[in-house]
Amino acid sequence: MYSPDSKDACLKNFPNPERPLNPNDAPYSATLPEAMRNFRNALGYELKYLKAGAAQSADDAREELVENFVVGELGKKVYGNLRLARTKGVQPQVDWQRARAITEALASVLTENYKWREAAAQREAEIACLATVEPESESCEDELAPVAERLRDVMRSGARALGGFDAAALYMLNEDTTALRTAALWRLPDDRFLERPRSLQGARAEVEALLGSAVVLNDEELAEIWRAPEIFPCSVCIPIISDSAILGVLWFFANKSRKIGSRETEILDLVARRVVDELEKNDRRMALKPRVNRAEREFDDEELKKWVDDILGAND
Repeated sequence: MYSPDSKDACLKNFPNPERPLNPNDAPYSATLPEAMRNFRNALGYELKYLKAGAAQSADDAREELVENFVVGELGKKVYGNLRLARTKGVQPQVDWQRARAITEALASVLTENYKWREAAAQREAEIACLATVEPESESCEDELAPVAERLRDVMRSGARALGGFDAAALYMLNEDTTALRTAALWRLPDDRFLERPRSLQGARAEVEALLGSAVVLNDEELAEIWRAPEIFPCSVCIPIISDSAILGVLWFFANKSRKIGSRETEILDLVARRVVDELEKNDRRMALKPRVNRAEREFDDEELKKWVDDILGAND
């Protein structure tokens, strides 16, 4: 699956691991566009969300009634800005000061929302990282701080290197290898972190991947039959496996069918290695905690067959 000759070609698609992370990578919010449309319809003012650092347009500079409200905390982390402006040809339902007050309150609510969502993502990433080390190992809390952002960074880079995939998700096995819980997301709603762990019972794609093979589903109907966690026209599932443990699976999703050839399989292999590195890099001296030991599985065919039958159903 992985060719050393093509290593350099694949590596150029990924950022340097020591590269400073973008502090303005706000959590994905699926409901924000609809909220802004409702704001415009109800109040008669235009409301837009701009990423931090976005340049002001020439039209904005000419407008008298345009104001930006920070989403985040100046001097700490700024996620973006809410841009309030008059809607041309529309009669406002409230005066400018009232619209300002409402927008300022919305910016505060968004700031709190993003902080809670990032905290949830960080918690899951820390759990995923700590689950790979022995409980008696020394604490690495300070080094864990950016792990959620690093995992998102790897998934985002991998999706782009594969050729425009639109979303990704990392799922980690529980202790008894019967379920997968969400550990990291890129461009998927953060409420996925609130969902219960997904059972492996009947999850053919993920069981196949956990046995060591990449799974490609280029059809929404197949994605439903194979129990993909998200239904997209194209889904790719790869195993996340360290030297001594099967840790979980990583999914990539695209809004149109994609061909997965030799170049893509090499990139997928590199992405999997990078994810394992991020989970282990906090302290290279920490020993991995083997939950599903690969060597044991390889030498005990009967045990492996029983595990697959228990998950998929003997007659399925």
